[in-house]
Amino acid sequence: MGCSVQGCDRDLYAKGYCRGHYARWRNNGDPGSTDIRVWGSERKCLVEGCDRKHFAWGYCSLHGKRWKRFGDPLRKNVKAPDGAPLAFVYKALKWNSPDCLFWPYGRDQFGYGKVAGVPQSDRAHRLICIKFYGDPPTPAHEAAHNCGNGHLGCVNPLHLQWKTHGQNCHDTSMHEMSARGEWQGTTKLSEGEVRRIRKLIADKELTYKKIAQLFGVGYGTISDIAQGKTWSWLD
Repeated sequence: MGCSVQGCDRDLYAKGYCRGHYARWRNNGDPGSTDIRVWGSERKCLVEGCDRKHFAWGYCSLHGKRWKRFGDPLRKNVKAPDGAPLAFVYKALKWNSPDCLFWPYGRDQFGYGKVAGVPQSDRAHRLICIKFYGDPPTPAHEAAHNCGNGHLGCVNPLHLQWKTHGQNCHDTSMHEMSARGEWQGTTKLSEGEVRRIRKLIADKELTYKKIAQLFGVGYGTISDIAQGKTWSWLD
């Protein structure tokens, strides 16, 4: 037996509806049209021709990580010729434009440029900050970006300055790039969905297990939201 919504061929879940239409009915009193978001293994990557399972941001794991690192799900790491990364560092020191200058070579898992033979604490942007402004006031100071594009590999020295960790975190939050909520690489929920989950929890008509099934996540995810362990910053 299938969903009672005309045109929907998904399996029956509850009250005559599939999971998606049942969730709509529970939240809004109306199951709506057949055009609903598909969860679980049925949801695919947005990249044309990619059949991999959805991971985050609309993409599979491969394309999602590329999007997070480069801002482009199709871009790949470029293997740099010998000496090219260091040569680019000196090119960056002469950059005299208000526009971001993006590192064209290898980057770490956070999107920051890497220079072969340089410790992780002296990644490309930090190395440039040292050469442009001199050594940091203290070893704990960080090379902070005022453009908000450090995660995309910006190395424009005019966008860099020495800041404490607290100051850098504040800037990160102001740029709305804090590693929380929908910006996390592994999140499966949007802010709107978390608000709906909170309402279902407050109504106490469904168990955590049922809510988890509705949104295609694990029981622990719902439990953490209920206890404020995750998404506690969301109004």
